[in-house]
Amino acid sequence: MARHVAARVLMLVVSVPAAAYAQGSVVPYGNGTVGTSGFTPRIWVDGSPHLGNAQFAITIDRGLAGAAALPLIALGPANLPLLSLTLLVDPTTAVTPASGILGGTTGTPGQGTASMPLPLPATASLEGLALFAQWLVLDPAAGSGIAASDGLRVTLTRGPLVIGASLASLDTFVPPAGPYLSQPTGADPWDLATDRAGTLAFALYTFGPPATGLEIHDLTAVPPVRLLTVAMGAGGRALAVHPDDERLYVVHRQTASLGAISYHDIRRGSPTFGARLGPVTGIANPSQFARIPYADISEDGRVLVVTAFDLFADVRELLVVDVAPTSPTRDRVLRQFHYTGTQMTAFAGVAVSADGRFAFVPGMHANQGRLLRINVQTGAIVNSVTFPGPADRLALDPRERFVAMATSSNTASELVIVSLEPGPGFFTARTISSGPAWLYPVALSADGATAVAPDVANGGFAAYDVASGALTWFAPNASTTVRCVVR
Repeated sequence: MARHVAARVLMLVVSVPAAAYAQGSVVPYGNGTVGTSGFTPRIWVDGSPHLGNAQFAITIDRGLAGAAALPLIALGPANLPLLSLTLLVDPTTAVTPASGILGGTTGTPGQGTASMPLPLPATASLEGLALFAQWLVLDPAAGSGIAASDGLRVTLTRGPLVIGASLASLDTFVPPAGPYLSQPTGADPWDLATDRAGTLAFALYTFGPPATGLEIHDLTAVPPVRLLTVAMGAGGRALAVHPDDERLYVVHRQTASLGAISYHDIRRGSPTFGARLGPVTGIANPSQFARIPYADISEDGRVLVVTAFDLFADVRELLVVDVAPTSPTRDRVLRQFHYTGTQMTAFAGVAVSADGRFAFVPGMHANQGRLLRINVQTGAIVNSVTFPGPADRLALDPRERFVAMATSSNTASELVIVSLEPGPGFFTARTISSGPAWLYPVALSADGATAVAPDVANGGFAAYDVASGALTWFAPNASTTVRCVVR
């Protein structure tokens, strides 16, 4: 694409007030239209949508090589039938900057690629602005001669930031060169997350001050400022932010032997900001969720999945909760499944597919690491794969091309990738990096290209290129960081 294409798109971005807010920095949505040989073009990004990122681009792959392609950029989504395709961006605000030719050997199905540069201005007022994109490809095998990609929602964020919960501090690092800052917090962190806009951080601590429970920090300040602490009874254990950025679900202990799930108001400026709004009802065995739980919400905002584990009590539970905002059964348990030790010795995390159909659960089985792919409707284990070393938590690529995990022991660690791409390599594991450092849970950049993990042995953060496994930067620090997220 020519440079003037990006300039025209930037004119649109700068001239529109930041009124359209979205739920994630880079989130695919909708379904594309199939083209030659059954390939559906796929939209994605190069780089993360941080204000001031001059290298950001909207990309396409899996198109018909040599075909003409047209990118659409709009301020809202749509779901409009048009000819034999579905238009996924708002036509009233859409611009069509220019057409281009997909790269690759002309006429080869599924090999066509292109990139539309979209350098982002360093304009603070654009923080939170949502852009919606889709590609159209001239393809004679498509129903109307036009194949289409799925849609992509891109939210402009303040800037790249790595956030870590250490044993008694909240650490932040601006990659790749800093600064690295630490603020005192409660002690013994259990979980850490941010809202989709990357402006709030939520951390669960076992011990005060000032109280055991949930801390909310303002990420728009440097260093971040603790806004409040919400007491969580006998202590919080896991949390998940709803994609609407209005509710936070917290798995916590009411007593030493009784667990619960509650949801909290996270609307900044709300009179009940941080407050508990209600419980999740219908938990069959609440004592199970006083053990070691993990939680995640599907990107479509419909399903909360919670896993719980206790090796000595034979607890391996998976709980499915309806969290769809307008559902008549919202915040009620839909299903609850128990797994035996022959299926998995230990659960150590959970991630849910964007459509809420599958849960990915890492852990350990027979002294090896193991990853399960579980059907959320039936509880059935659909796929499993083993690899050396136990895994602690995981990160699901936002494009759902792979799952990333850091496997750790006292002497060694590995960064493991499990492929989710269709074909003979589906659900196979490969190690992309290994070494003596002790890595803890891995987090991914918005485009899925970089994996970041706390280095517990040496202190600080380590970042790796997912494609090659190369170390891209290392940020040393004295803090012992055990939880990590990336904005």
